[in-house]
Amino acid sequence: MTHAIGRSVKALAAFLLLLGPVVGVIAYRAAVQEERHQARDEFDDYLSDRIDVLETEMATLVEALESLKSFYDCSEVVTRDEFARFTSGILRRHSPVQAMEWIPGVSGGESLEHGPAPGHDFASEPVREAALRRAVATGEAALTDPVELVQGGGESPGLLLLLALGRNALSGAGSPLADDGLVLMVLRVEEILRPLAGTGSDRDCPRRSTMLEFDLVDADASQPLRTLGRTAGYGSGRAAADPPSRREIVTAGQTWILSAHPTDAFMAARLTARPVALGVGAALLWELLWIALIAVSRWSRSMLLNRQNRLTRAVIGGMTEGIAVADADGVIVMANPAAERLLGIVAGDVLDEGWALKHRCLRPDRETPYSLEELPLRRAIRGENLHGETVYVGGRGDGAGIWINIDGKPLAGVSGERQGGMIVFRDISSRKRSSEVVKRLLNAVEHTDDLVFITDREGLIQYVNEAFVRATGYTREEAVGRTPRLLKSNRQDPAHYADLWRTITAGGVFRKMIVNRRKNGEMFQADQTITPMRDMSGAITHFVSVAKDMTETLRMERSEAEMELASRVQRKLYPQQPPRIAGLDVAGAVLSADATCGDYFDYLEMPDGHLGIAVGDVSGHGIGSAMVMAQVRAYLRSLAETCKAPERILERINRVLFADLERHRFVTLILAFIDPGTRRLSYASAGHEPGYIIGADGELKAELSSTGLPLGILERSDFAAGAGRALEPGDVLLLVTDGLTESQAHEDRFLDAADFLAVVREHRRSPAAEIVERLREKVDAFAQGRPRNDDITIVVCRAE
Repeated sequence: MTHAIGRSVKALAAFLLLLGPVVGVIAYRAAVQEERHQARDEFDDYLSDRIDVLETEMATLVEALESLKSFYDCSEVVTRDEFARFTSGILRRHSPVQAMEWIPGVSGGESLEHGPAPGHDFASEPVREAALRRAVATGEAALTDPVELVQGGGESPGLLLLLALGRNALSGAGSPLADDGLVLMVLRVEEILRPLAGTGSDRDCPRRSTMLEFDLVDADASQPLRTLGRTAGYGSGRAAADPPSRREIVTAGQTWILSAHPTDAFMAARLTARPVALGVGAALLWELLWIALIAVSRWSRSMLLNRQNRLTRAVIGGMTEGIAVADADGVIVMANPAAERLLGIVAGDVLDEGWALKHRCLRPDRETPYSLEELPLRRAIRGENLHGETVYVGGRGDGAGIWINIDGKPLAGVSGERQGGMIVFRDISSRKRSSEVVKRLLNAVEHTDDLVFITDREGLIQYVNEAFVRATGYTREEAVGRTPRLLKSNRQDPAHYADLWRTITAGGVFRKMIVNRRKNGEMFQADQTITPMRDMSGAITHFVSVAKDMTETLRMERSEAEMELASRVQRKLYPQQPPRIAGLDVAGAVLSADATCGDYFDYLEMPDGHLGIAVGDVSGHGIGSAMVMAQVRAYLRSLAETCKAPERILERINRVLFADLERHRFVTLILAFIDPGTRRLSYASAGHEPGYIIGADGELKAELSSTGLPLGILERSDFAAGAGRALEPGDVLLLVTDGLTESQAHEDRFLDAADFLAVVREHRRSPAAEIVERLREKVDAFAQGRPRNDDITIVVCRAE
């Protein structure tokens, strides 16, 4: 390719040298044209001057004619002798004037017997009549079309200049003459044209007669155009490229058209030898200039090539991209410092199996090595073009590996034969890491539970994540291209949206709890944050909106608030401290599964001095159960003041609860009364868990079983009184709810009665409060951190 360019440059130089004569001819013609333009400009100036002289002469003749009007106006009677004396001076001063005549006015119907041409009626000839009528109508001098003059011998063209005398427009019926007649001036055309023709006594006339050739025609003639005057050489062999100068001359109501050419002699006198000299000089200068330019260009090209080589080496050496060139045999002939740094390539290396193993070039899986023939540079040598080949280069020593991106192409000679190949490669490790970060971020956005959507500056949605689809019900196809108005619930006023757009378009972050609408019409509350996204210049390009569906969270928060409130109320309903009764040590505790629970225990100090112990369990747990528990407590305390039999109290509470409870709710309750004096215990149980009496020796002395159905199941239900018995010193009464036996270990084993009774036996001699605490520890250790399945209530009464 380089040789082809060199041949083209030489051919161009030879062509430019041969253009010298052409440049000379062009310069010669341009110079000739310039001289002709200058001569023509000089001719136009001269022609204008001659026309000015002609127009001045005609204006002078008109003024001389109009002076006769003043002469008539100042005299009452003008004789022919007086007229002759007055006009003699005009005839002497103006050579174009051949004669002047006064034609008196005639009455209607009379014809003129005396006129400027003897033997003719002046007004009867159309040309003269037209001029006469114009002179009478305007009151100014009027010039006729050309006429033939026969006076003075021979025929010669002439003009008649008329001036009407008198004040009336017409005299008599149809007569064209004024009251006082008219003054007639006969003009010789050849004398009028003397300034153009160059004839006369002017000393410059011989020189001027060689300056122009002209043709003057009367454009107002009633007949076809008539020539007033023409030079002998006009129009003979003139080229169309040299058009005549055309001028219009208006005088005394007539319009003349003048066409004029400069004479050949005039033009020849103004053409010099300068164009020839200029043409020859331009041709020589062109040749010398290009010879000098070719010499300078060769010198500068040599200098430029040397400079380019130095710059190329400097640029390639300073590039961050690695460049390596190999010949057809796989020998590295050139490698820049970046190539050595990135791949360890240096000039002189040979691409063989040992090189591939040494430099650990791996495929993107970072495990499979490249074979020798698969190496990018080898493929470029074989003629393959590579773009964006990604290679992982394993670390050398303790260093970490890097990712490189390779472009390659074969190198061909002048005739197209392959001479080798080259590769350009760059370290893309940081870009690869950034790409992986972006992928992880995108994956996180796609899998987050928060709704994410991105809009452009106009508010059109460009992207939505999977959480958006799940929460709103709109597919990606339905959402992209629309505005967030598709979620509008009309729960926010216009001021909300105005504040939103004002904030984010100013570059601020907007955050607020809003109500949106799903595709199916359901409302949901979202904690939404809208953040502007900016480009490298800082201009806002998009807006990213992140919204968390807070509907369930807010519901739970409200529920938790209600539960906490109920829990505080409920804790106040539990006994704050055990009763102090001689011979009895009492303690109790509730272990809740939720903030509120449906378990209940209470100490009842009866009017007759008896101690009442109540332990109950409302089905389920939570705030509803807590509310039922509070209701049972109120009924129980009210009835305990008037009724001493536990079974009767349960019957009355049952009737009230049956009317109040929902069908699926019920209450189990064990109610025990103890006489402090005799320590005799009586009880009744409405479907409750058994109670236990453990003797001082650790043996189970009695089991307090249920004596009736749970409360609230049947409207009328009987509850039998349990077998009464006296508590001996050291006996321990244990009342619990079923949450104790529903405690579950990780291996799906439940706590049974034997387990917790063993704790009571072990600590039967301890205070009641300590026995309760040991039972709680047993439950927690058994569950091993597992959440409680149900509320647990424990009440211990120890006889001292």
